[in-house]
Amino acid sequence: MLLAQPPAGTPLALGHQLFNGDDFRGAIEQYDAALAADPSSIPGYYWRAVAYERIGQRDRALADLEVLIEREVNEIDVYIRAQWILIRTQEWDRILVMWTKFIEGNPGSGGAYYDRAATRHRMGDREGALRDADEACRLGFK
Repeated sequence: MLLAQPPAGTPLALGHQLFNGDDFRGAIEQYDAALAADPSSIPGYYWRAVAYERIGQRDRALADLEVLIEREVNEIDVYIRAQWILIRTQEWDRILVMWTKFIEGNPGSGGAYYDRAATRHRMGDREGALRDADEACRLGFK
């Protein structure tokens, strides 16, 4: 869904063109227009977050990603991108809560268990990290 090609001429498509040309501020304007037209646009929030991150506005990027997380969007890329923003400030508790929420909705995601294991490891929770790593392996994550 995040990588699906939007219809030509739409604000989302124009935003992608600007994004691909490294005009992140112009892309944000188009993603704003896409979200004004469709406030539930998952790609609109996601790609605007990526554009915000590219211009160093990590707080705004995280705010857009958190909208998607609150809406229980089951796209692991949303959570991975939010994790990388939160890692910079070592907000392990927030990352742990985020991955736990994702796993509740996606219990077969080995990648989510792996990332939660890494978070637990960074928090000093060796037993929890090993449990999650074992589950990631059991689910076939490599």
